[in-house]
Amino acid sequence: MHQSNFEVLKLISYIMSNNLEENLSGYQRGARNRTHDPCDQCVHDRRKCELQGGVPCVRCVERQRDCTINGQTKAHYNNLLVQENGNQPPFLFGRLEGDGYLALMTINGELCLQHLTPHFVKAGPPRYVDPQVRIA
Repeated sequence: MHQSNFEVLKLISYIMSNNLEENLSGYQRGARNRTHDPCDQCVHDRRKCELQGGVPCVRCVERQRDCTINGQTKAHYNNLLVQENGNQPPFLFGRLEGDGYLALMTINGELCLQHLTPHFVKAGPPRYVDPQVRIA
């Protein structure tokens, strides 16, 4: 790994400091409950998928159904991430801009940031952390 532990801790501190909810208005906090990646049941029922307490969504909890994406649960996608990260769970940070998480993990021995949906499905390609990155 190209990063020293100190640089990784600085990166984590920077990410966490930018994820404070205290700067959000009431509308913005409410908007965070909506997801752009609805579960299979909400798609089938053509209803808004709300994640008040995270996955499973509100409607799946009320109806006592499995909250799945493409027929797979959050645990399935989490297990895939753990396997890809060398059988270690990645560091997860909640995202303010959009729903889901930002995961700090190693892929093929390289430190990277990966955007994840609330169900831990990868969203886009990973962004590799350059060893020369400077965090103010």
